[in-house]
Amino acid sequence: MAINIDQLSVTSLKLECVCNGVPYSSGTGFIIKTETKYFLASNYHILSGYNPETGKPISNNGAVTDKIKIMPIRLIGTTTTSSGRAN
Repeated sequence: MAINIDQLSVTSLKLECVCNGVPYSSGTGFIIKTETKYFLASNYHILSGYNPETGKPISNNGAVTDKIKIMPIRLIGTTTTSSGRAN
């Protein structure tokens, strides 16, 4: 029996960490798809902006993540338009 794996589940995504509207860091993540929902998976420090051992902000200026932007990606076999959407 063949198992179908969604392309997004094996595609690394570039994540941009934003604090008060200003990008301050980046990292990677990927999408986990269930039958009815999608989830973003990444490391704690990327999604929160905090060091998990000390509980302090990782950024030298105290910025912590309040928004994550998923940067445009190009899936294999597709082209990307100027808006970042895959065709």
